[in-house]
Amino acid sequence: MNLALLDPFSHNELPEVIEAKLEVTSSVHVCAFNRRGTLLAGGCSSGDVVVWDFETHGLGRKLSLHHEAVTSVSWTKSSRRLISSALDGRLVVWDVLNSTVLMQTHIPETELTWASTHPLKRSICLACSSSTSSTFRQVFLLHWEPTQKQQVLYSPDEAEAPAAADGAGISGSASSRRQTTPLVACFDKQGERVLVANSKGVVTLFSLAGESLATLQVAGAAAVKSLGLSSDGRCGAKESKGVRVEPSIRVLALGPVCTRSPVAV
Repeated sequence: MNLALLDPFSHNELPEVIEAKLEVTSSVHVCAFNRRGTLLAGGCSSGDVVVWDFETHGLGRKLSLHHEAVTSVSWTKSSRRLISSALDGRLVVWDVLNSTVLMQTHIPETELTWASTHPLKRSICLACSSSTSSTFRQVFLLHWEPTQKQQVLYSPDEAEAPAAADGAGISGSASSRRQTTPLVACFDKQGERVLVANSKGVVTLFSLAGESLATLQVAGAAAVKSLGLSSDGRCGAKESKGVRVEPSIRVLALGPVCTRSPVAV
């Protein structure tokens, strides 16, 4: 059989119809499976975080603390903890089993647009923020233990004007919210480096110490709205025109750690 002649879209295991629906009282903007795929967490526009048992499709937990729309949810490796960020500037670590707040931080006049736990260390998370009163944006690491500490990895200078977003995105209570494309970031597979993409389609690789290791210009220079790495290291970058897989970013994410000055790829 000549595999090259087969239609790649006719031999997949994706369902063709909706098999089941999960009950929720508010619209869900973001969701994430735990590592085993048994639990599904969702962030709602009301500020609630809901957790479903994906085997029974029943609602297992409802976590309430945020006052505005939840922008991201992320599981730790053990699935015992869940991190959520929201437009109210709060970053919360939840104990899913007991439905309690373990740790939280609040950054005034700031929207947290995205957050993710470290692949191996539950005491570290990565977050992206935008100011509600200016065009100031940044990507930072938050160390929860032994003492809470914030470490800025990247903050674009004022010369870099943020691109306007295509849609309104997640709506908050403030009517004057800026329509800009926020920064996006992700850890590499081992959690040793961080990939950051901006509104001009530039992807930069940083060490956890904040050193810029390499940069890459995505074809078309379109604003990157989300960034993620698959288990084999392939990078998916969602742009305003669709989703593309960038093999060059895979080289950045999986290549040896560079200790020299930034290199243009």
